[in-house]
Amino acid sequence: MATTTKSTTVSAPGKILLAGGYLVLESPNVGVVLAVDKKFYSTVVQRPKTTTTTTKEDEEPDTKKPKVANDTTSMEIKVHSPQFDATWYYLANTTRGTSGSTTTKIMANELNPSSNSFVEKTLRVSMAYLYASTATPFGSDDNINLDITILADNDFYSVTPHLQARKWDATPEKLAQLPKFLPCITADNGSLQKTGLGSSAALVTSLVGALVLSATNATQMDDALRRRIHNLAQICHCHAQGKVGSGFDVSSASFGSHVYQRFPKCLLSDLLQDFDKTTSDNVMSDKTATLLQHLVEESPEN
Repeated sequence: MATTTKSTTVSAPGKILLAGGYLVLESPNVGVVLAVDKKFYSTVVQRPKTTTTTTKEDEEPDTKKPKVANDTTSMEIKVHSPQFDATWYYLANTTRGTSGSTTTKIMANELNPSSNSFVEKTLRVSMAYLYASTATPFGSDDNINLDITILADNDFYSVTPHLQARKWDATPEKLAQLPKFLPCITADNGSLQKTGLGSSAALVTSLVGALVLSATNATQMDDALRRRIHNLAQICHCHAQGKVGSGFDVSSASFGSHVYQRFPKCLLSDLLQDFDKTTSDNVMSDKTATLLQHLVEESPEN
């Protein structure tokens, strides 16, 4: 049984598309994308579940009872965003069949039904991939819950309200004096004022990276692992957006500045259709998880 916590933090940068624009949507056109020094940070902490006292009767199996065909693991996942003053709770149920098949279900906690689409769908796809591809992700001992914290550098969102509150001019010197990870303030109409650095892609990529490294106990980010994280983040981001975008923002969040050529759109069409079919109950079938694993681990380079 796990008795200590394990913390994993992964950062992913924002981007600026220097050249390419809408042309990059059509292969073989390319775009020049620059990664900036402003990042999202996701921290995954494996927290042991609270232990309970068991009796001798609890510990000794009853041989008269029929054996359960499936083994189900439940994991509570808490995601905290201090800058949005929000916390989302999820429950991940993973069932392994006797034949080796695996189904994964991510549910928002009934006691706290509010959710974030990018976070929830990234968790759903990432957890399904990890349980399909890794023999014992997170130890798989049913004694681990996950606490996740997401932070973003100030530059992803407008800091004008913070400057105005301090009666400061918008100068580089004053911007540098602002505290890190300021609260995100919405406009009067409730909209979020983004700066165009690719906040959703950086969020998804950092969260996928932290989950993969935490689950697999990887000690370093080699090229093969970085590509797996990139491929999985592209799928998560498309699922959350509800469409196959250009992908250059996730690519730069994964690899930094480079010349980008879009992956074939048809690669993800069948998988996203399968995701849509299972949206009602959030259960990902073994067939869909197998296709997901293949695309993450076998898809060609850009």
